Amino acid sequence: MTKYLHRPSVEEDCALLAPRMKKADVDELWAFARMRPVQALKHSLMYSHESFTVEVDGQVEMMYGIGQPSLLSLNAIPWMLSSDAVYDPEHRRHFLKGSAEWLELMKFMYPRMVNFVDGRAKKTIVWLKRLGFTIDEPELMGRDEIPFHRFHIGLES
Repeated sequence: MTKYLHRPSVEEDCALLAPRMKKADVDELWAFARMRPVQALKHSLMYSHESFTVEVDGQVEMMYGIGQPSLLSLNAIPWMLSSDAVYDPEHRRHFLKGSAEWLELMKFMYPRMVNFVDGRAKKTIVWLKRLGFTIDEPELMGRDEIPFHRFHIGLES
């Protein structure tokens, strides 16, 4: 039987997930911010109010969290970086259910959540829609001018 463990993230998780990060996430990080996986994970961890790691049978498969640009901002920035395990039919339902439960909790603390997703990451966009996010039309972003979609949930500005 598969053993799932959800726990607060620690910096060591970054080095464990980075070499196995799914290609869509690696491509998005590079296109948006010219960041490598371990750099992006450490950055996300450092700027999050809270972050979590999901292990599957003792292996780090996902890190996710939420931060705010400032204490005065109504916007919060949810993020998730993972391995391909999130799309594995054996684990997909567990990851989606856990994401939905966490998002519901976050809605009470953060009235508006917003971030951007690479337009090429079709599976991620489907995931975000299933969680209830609104996906805006793409706009060209980053040095390579790749289409990115703003995604958001909660109060509108």
